[in-house]
Amino acid sequence: MSRFDCIVVLGHSAREDDPVMQARVRKGVELYRAGLADCLIMSGRWSFKLRHSPPQRTEAEVMRDYAASLGVPPQAFLLEYESTDTLSNAYFTKVRFLMPLDWRRLCVVTTEEHNERALWLFTRVLGPEYDLEMRPAAAVGSLAEGLERNRRLLRQIQGALEGIADGDHDAIADLLFTRHPGYVDDPEATREVEAALL
Repeated sequence: MSRFDCIVVLGHSAREDDPVMQARVRKGVELYRAGLADCLIMSGRWSFKLRHSPPQRTEAEVMRDYAASLGVPPQAFLLEYESTDTLSNAYFTKVRFLMPLDWRRLCVVTTEEHNERALWLFTRVLGPEYDLEMRPAAAVGSLAEGLERNRRLLRQIQGALEGIADGDHDAIADLLFTRHPGYVDDPEATREVEAALL
């Protein structure tokens, strides 16, 4: 029996040559080959910052194709292609796959500099009934600079999510679909959340 129900690989860019995306996918493939799970969920549409000039393919599709080039078979993939940031990576993974499939054990793959923020957001969205483990790939570029940026972003998004209990995906959905720049095209309504994400 596999240790996890799935391995979730977080998107970074829809560019095929993006080194951060490649590092995350290689780590996910390494864990898949080690037998930690039979399924790779590739999570990512594109950044909400690209909403006015979106790429031709989603991050999830680019990650799947890169993993397939490394020998992962087609049946191993599920694609989550609605998320536009780490918060929505967690939300859409939960409501599109984990809840319908009754999966409670997941391994999340990102890069080292992003790990702390991703862990906090997935914990907030998933709640205590999920068994979550992070398996980061090595940082690409300066780890110190990446950690500093991600810790600043974490402090900002913690403020925006204040008052939302761990596991309350309905409250997260309300925030996403009424105040998040990835899903609402109203600068006034999204100002607070967008400021927390930049």
